[in-house]
Amino acid sequence: MREMLSEVFASIRMNRQRSILAGISTAWGMFMLIVLLGVGQGVIRGIGSNYNYMRRNIMRIIPGTTALPFNGRQEGRDIVLDSDDADFIRAQFGTVVSDVLPMVGREMLASRGKNSTVTTMHGVTPGYHDAKYVRVRQGRDINGLDVENNRKVCVISERMASQLLPGESEAVGSYIQIGGIPFQVVGIYRPVRSFILVNDIFVPLSTSVFLWEPSGHYDEIDLFLEGLDTKEKNEEFKQLLFEAMGAWKGFDSADVAALSLEENMDFFLMITGLLGAVSIAIWIIGILALVSGIVGVGNIMFISVKDRTFELGLRRVMGASDASVITLVITEAVITMLIFGYVGILAGIGTMRLVSLGTAGMGTADYNVFGSMDVQLSIVLIANVVLIAGGVIAGLGPALNATRMELTEALNS
Repeated sequence: MREMLSEVFASIRMNRQRSILAGISTAWGMFMLIVLLGVGQGVIRGIGSNYNYMRRNIMRIIPGTTALPFNGRQEGRDIVLDSDDADFIRAQFGTVVSDVLPMVGREMLASRGKNSTVTTMHGVTPGYHDAKYVRVRQGRDINGLDVENNRKVCVISERMASQLLPGESEAVGSYIQIGGIPFQVVGIYRPVRSFILVNDIFVPLSTSVFLWEPSGHYDEIDLFLEGLDTKEKNEEFKQLLFEAMGAWKGFDSADVAALSLEENMDFFLMITGLLGAVSIAIWIIGILALVSGIVGVGNIMFISVKDRTFELGLRRVMGASDASVITLVITEAVITMLIFGYVGILAGIGTMRLVSLGTAGMGTADYNVFGSMDVQLSIVLIANVVLIAGGVIAGLGPALNATRMELTEALNS
């Protein structure tokens, strides 16, 4: 093995131009693949972070008033939602519903000293931010212990912080009055989009029920859905849910006024479809770049082996076995392309890292033009193996032909 490697490296040194051409094709193919995949991943991650709030399939249940009689009951009955309904939905649709988020909402006055503003209070449980499209920028979010212990804590918007706590260097930890009751500010949020929930307050659900809704009734129940990746599946589930709730709450399944089922399926499908289309396009471009690299490497390998017909044929005539001749060609090709392949990988990864740093400041706090452009190392290594295999296969045919040559043919080549 040592003798063969010595011979391989000697051959590479003697044929520097041929080896460098094969290596450059390999390095360029890997470099372009990483750049294309990196830019594609950056675009996908950028879109994903900007529209992450639309990537959850959410259905909102809002109670209404019956418009049809049912089993001897008159129309005009108010439908109410409570914890039993949340438990019922979990039990009936656990395979589709990944999370159930009951909420209570009230118009209230929030104040701090002489400053006050009218706000909408939302009693929520952890996970509400995905349903309400908000992100906590300072402090922390409502957590399970807040709900369990009926804590008087709240998360307020940046606008409300500027209205109620102007000039204060640290709003988190301060106290405000909500409906005349003191609450500690534990977090400051920013709406995902500037026109959504710009002046609202979030408090633990248990606290809001205890203080302002002793009946235990909810104003809405939000459902996070999984596995419903088409409009048809979503509509089918929507119908099943409405019928099940009708039987459970005692109203006609045709009475659309009894419950309102709001959904974001159109936005969900639009975003998932957009991300899928971008991902497919990037992979197609990447594969074409890889194929182009394979063709380039293959051509150079084919020419280089053809140029060595005399040498390989002479080795064969002088007693070298077919296997040794083929092994020599393959080993030389693999070593050359491995070395330059990793050069291309390092250059591509380095370039993408520099580009990521350069684009990090693009956009705003709420909108990213590009996300991280890092490419999975496993994908890069697999692509490198495919590129090397293509070059080896291209050079294998001429090598096999050389092993079949007679002495006179080799000398005349």
